[in-house]
Amino acid sequence: MVVVGHSMGGILAHTLVAEIGDNLWNVFSNDPFDRMDIDTSQKETIRRLLFFDPDPAVNRAIFVGTPHRGASMAEGGLAGMISRTASMPAEILAATTSLIDPAAAIKLGIKVDLDRKVTAVQSLEPGAPMVKALEISPYRKGVIYHSIIGDRGKGDTSSSSDGVVAYWSSHQEGAASELIVPTGHDAYKSPLAIEEINRILLDHAVCVH
Repeated sequence: MVVVGHSMGGILAHTLVAEIGDNLWNVFSNDPFDRMDIDTSQKETIRRLLFFDPDPAVNRAIFVGTPHRGASMAEGGLAGMISRTASMPAEILAATTSLIDPAAAIKLGIKVDLDRKVTAVQSLEPGAPMVKALEISPYRKGVIYHSIIGDRGKGDTSSSSDGVVAYWSSHQEGAASELIVPTGHDAYKSPLAIEEINRILLDHAVCVH
């Protein structure tokens, strides 16, 4: 299987091919998860949320304008304002905020502020838990990955940005290919990007067969 993800979709694609291990849990606590003194049912729910394996069916990933190390726009400006005022579905809030009481979290050595409401946009801030975990998690052995990155036509790759995601965040060492297209964050609309995705898919089909 090949997964293609743009922006946050690229982060989701990245989680399918990364060996997260206990890296995500370690963002929340310095103590081993199994030593947490909490209710068994709560513990299993947290385990399902924070510990997961890469999908063995995915052998290749294509990232388009993906903020692997976060996007500064998520911290402020219009995106930040929207994220701070956005409401999450009540059932999701109930399922996550009730897992560990914020007061009890301090005693348990939890390092993340559980009182803080985190929206989809805020989850892409530099230093957000998933961003930090992915940064130190290796790709599953055998996975091939590619990057397509916009630079708004400026041609300043190392210091470029697509207007939302900076190159330092979207660049991935070890990528089988990296294409810079002269577009903004909507790089997936670029004819060059579409051609590149077609090329990668055809190459993949040849490799598989």
